[in-house]
Amino acid sequence: MGEAYQRILDTYCYRNRDGNLVLCWDLGRFVNHSFNSSCISSAYDFEFAVRDIYPGEELTDDYGYLNISEPFRAVDEGTDRKIVYPDDLLKYHPIWDQKLLAAFKAFPSVSQPLAEVLPTKTMDLCSQIAAGQTEMASILSCYYDPNR
Repeated sequence: MGEAYQRILDTYCYRNRDGNLVLCWDLGRFVNHSFNSSCISSAYDFEFAVRDIYPGEELTDDYGYLNISEPFRAVDEGTDRKIVYPDDLLKYHPIWDQKLLAAFKAFPSVSQPLAEVLPTKTMDLCSQIAAGQTEMASILSCYYDPNR
């Protein structure tokens, strides 16, 4: 690809656990970074809202779990973290796992308007995790190690 296209991919793609670049074609491309993100990626190829999101509020992800290739300084939100690093997933997965597990536990009691686009097997797994019948896979499984 030409340099201009490569810059676009470098800016708007994230890397999945296999190292493939993913370019969101849907509204996911409008999700911005926050160290206090409203959504978190899961090991099951979809994201959870990990807190209430109000009408008109921006959807956010912590880019630290998106396998970025270069560190960058984020907007100061008053948190201890100021820079997003490529290995943030290795450092912060326990915190993100706790938030995900809480979201899984709330899963049965919260309306799931996108449930129809998830495979039945995935919905069943979510219910099993929520009920404590199956252990949740860590977000750490989404990590891409560029040195492997």
